[in-house]
Amino acid sequence: MFFVTSAFSYTPQYLDSEKTKPLRWDQKVIKISISKSLLESPNNLKTNKDIFKVVQESLNQWQNVSNIKFQLEVSDELSVSQAGKVGDGISLITIAQTPENILLFGDKANEVSALTQIFYDKNGIISEADIVLNPIHLFSTDGTFGTFDLQATLTHEVGHLLGLDHSKIIGSTMHTHQGKNGIYDLPGFNSRTISEDDTAGIISLYGKKSDNQKCCGAIDGRLTNVNEVNLSEYHIWAEEIETGKVVAGVLSNSKGNFYLEGLDKGSYRLYAQPIYKGSLYSIITLGEFDIETDSTVNLEEEVDIKLKRFEAKYVGFNGQLSTIAVPVNQGKKFLIYIGGKNFSAEDIEITINSPYFIIDEKSLTEHKYQKDVSVVSFELELSENTPFGEYSIQVKNQRENTSYIVGGITVGKLVNPWSI
Repeated sequence: MFFVTSAFSYTPQYLDSEKTKPLRWDQKVIKISISKSLLESPNNLKTNKDIFKVVQESLNQWQNVSNIKFQLEVSDELSVSQAGKVGDGISLITIAQTPENILLFGDKANEVSALTQIFYDKNGIISEADIVLNPIHLFSTDGTFGTFDLQATLTHEVGHLLGLDHSKIIGSTMHTHQGKNGIYDLPGFNSRTISEDDTAGIISLYGKKSDNQKCCGAIDGRLTNVNEVNLSEYHIWAEEIETGKVVAGVLSNSKGNFYLEGLDKGSYRLYAQPIYKGSLYSIITLGEFDIETDSTVNLEEEVDIKLKRFEAKYVGFNGQLSTIAVPVNQGKKFLIYIGGKNFSAEDIEITINSPYFIIDEKSLTEHKYQKDVSVVSFELELSENTPFGEYSIQVKNQRENTSYIVGGITVGKLVNPWSI
């Protein structure tokens, strides 16, 4: 029997509610077909690049770090397989404006840039995965404002094709929200390259490259709470102690069990965010852990869950608030915004757990946006040798409750010209 699902931290997609059977391919070589609809200059795609090479670059992001390979072909097929059936055996990437492709988006057609449909058997083994670029949206390869970046979109969807779900680390390629070109007045190129969180996720499914001597260790954990709150799950993530970079995150199952793997040899600080719809809980620090190659650290922790009255939910730049990470550069200074609920510049402290960042405490400034949205800006300076990667913004109020924007700052090669 075969099943089908559509994918809109790394967090694998699972067959079971206990999250013990991740969806994955068992083929050594995964065949992917590019529909001619994508290669024949569709009206909703502005490009200055070879599309075949753009697709190949998106695939390379994943096969360069894990034990998988792709074989790329061209197909005359325009439409994906119909949901609910076994499929036609062709893993297709298409942008064709056919009824089958459009209907797949349902009532989310105006919101979603692309969708990946996965066929798998009762053991969670993937047999086919189709990627549909939404035919009613505009795409580009040159950063045209108001369009979705084609390569960034494909890199995200290939992660779904391989079995990854959305991540809660907002600087990761697999984060839920993908911004258009023009967010923060910048091109949306960041998700063209995968983050360390994405890398850990794909290694957890398919293993590491043979030449990666530092990888991999894991943390096998179980969280219970002294408050006996019936939580749905926890978001758990690890940050390097030396640099402060976010390296991996995962969701627990409903019983608090989690398995965080794909970690390089090193020392990490582990955090947890209790998740329960309608309630805000303070971040929990689980401790510091040394990870060795090919070893697993076992953790069983009873945690004290505290409700908090405030939340830092959005990050911002150039006066705009979003759930998209802000790209910054080494040796520069930037004006960063945070937005959320029930805080002000007078009652919070903002930090980044990294020696490479300096926050000017005197620069905290409160802004008026809209009712029930708190907004504060601050000046952030990076050292010349800040390592590339994602970093979290920590917000603490006077009651010592904490809120994190996990991976809200991303340091990389993309030039942000709007420095102070």
